[in-house]
Amino acid sequence: MIEVTDAEPVVAHLVSYEAWADKMGVPFRETIERARKRVNEIIQAEGAFRIGCLGGMLVCR
Repeated sequence: MIEVTDAEPVVAHLVSYEAWADKMGVPFRETIERARKRVNEIIQAEGAFRIGCLGGMLVCR
């Protein structure tokens, strides 16, 4: 289990997918800002954003 109390490491990881987003037509900057907002909301509500691994897949809450 990974716990973060700051959204920026999560956002930095997501930003690493920018090259793929262009190929898929994803509104990248808007998606990143929405992710930052959601991670911060969870940190405010629960004290941390938790990332677990299940069968090689990330499960984020």
